[in-house]
Amino acid sequence: MAKEAVPLAEVTSYASALQALQEISTGGVDLLITNCHMPDMDGPTLIKTLRQERHNVPIIMISGSDEARQLAEDAGVDCFVAKHAIHSALTEAIRSLIEM
Repeated sequence: MAKEAVPLAEVTSYASALQALQEISTGGVDLLITNCHMPDMDGPTLIKTLRQERHNVPIIMISGSDEARQLAEDAGVDCFVAKHAIHSALTEAIRSLIEM
């Protein structure tokens, strides 16, 4: 039986989108997973801000809303994962965006 290569990862969570934006601006992030609704800045605004600042970090947005999907796509998200499919789709979305 062949073993699948498992990449090493450091996972960091942020209390706010503004904290995430600051960390990404320092260049220390390989992938961002965000939600649509957050207290200080929503996910689509975070994505638009990152894209306007020319950050190429891959971004996945997770939400249960079809409206959020459209907002994320309009903002420049790389991948959208529906909340109801998170268990089956998130791993594949991450793998598709990160080189192993």
